[in-house]
Amino acid sequence: MASPQIELESYEQLNRAEDQHTYEDMKTTDHEDKSTDQKDNKIVHEVNISWTQWTKIFMLTLIVSIVSACTVLTVSYVSLFAKLEVIMENNIALLKTKQNISAAQIHASNTERAELREKIEHVEKNYTFLMTKQNTLDDFITTIGNQKINELTSKGRHELRVDLTDFEGNAGYAKYSTFSVGNVSTQYKLNIGGYSGIVGDSLKENNGMRFTTKDRDNDHWPLNCANQYNGAWWYRGCTIVNLNGQYIQGGQIDWKGITWYNWTSSQYSMKSSVMMFRKVYPPG
Repeated sequence: MASPQIELESYEQLNRAEDQHTYEDMKTTDHEDKSTDQKDNKIVHEVNISWTQWTKIFMLTLIVSIVSACTVLTVSYVSLFAKLEVIMENNIALLKTKQNISAAQIHASNTERAELREKIEHVEKNYTFLMTKQNTLDDFITTIGNQKINELTSKGRHELRVDLTDFEGNAGYAKYSTFSVGNVSTQYKLNIGGYSGIVGDSLKENNGMRFTTKDRDNDHWPLNCANQYNGAWWYRGCTIVNLNGQYIQGGQIDWKGITWYNWTSSQYSMKSSVMMFRKVYPPG
């Protein structure tokens, strides 16, 4: 039988071992907790972004959004202008001059219109271009501006110039030293004279004629010439010249086309026609 002294020592050794084990466990746990806290602090430190950095990120995002929106708008506008160009094809081109409302009748494809526009740019700047069109008389006033032409040509003396081109590459012109258009009470009567040029005086027979449209028959023919020729004009009976006729490709002989008989001795339909007038000032 063991002595009480030995048993007491064994018991104390056992308690010291358990206390040491418990201390080691607590130390290990405390170390793990500290490691975890340090790791969490590191993570928090890594995701911590200053206000300056947030401001830069916001501004960059805003700039990217604005650029994207501008790109979409640019594509939309390009598409819109492309559609407008298609609408203008073989139709009316408005030409700007220095002081007056200006327009020109241009019957041509895209390439032909570009060539004609380039040619027109070489014409003296103080010409005012005329635009001709069919439709009713009221439409004609608002579209071509016969009333405006009357206002411009009723003050002082004006001259008229006509430029023509055919499908063979030939170009010609006619000039009239006297040109004016009456007011609505005269049905926009044409006053023209003093011819010079290389295409012949085809407008001579139209002098003194009132303007005929599909709804106003002012010509000397039994039928309405605007209906017969599909274009409003200063018809007589009907006419050997019509710069408001139909555009017909290929230089065909067609009395409904853009005609100037004295140049071709036929009803050859022109490639293009431009009418323009300007005020003539006394010398000095």
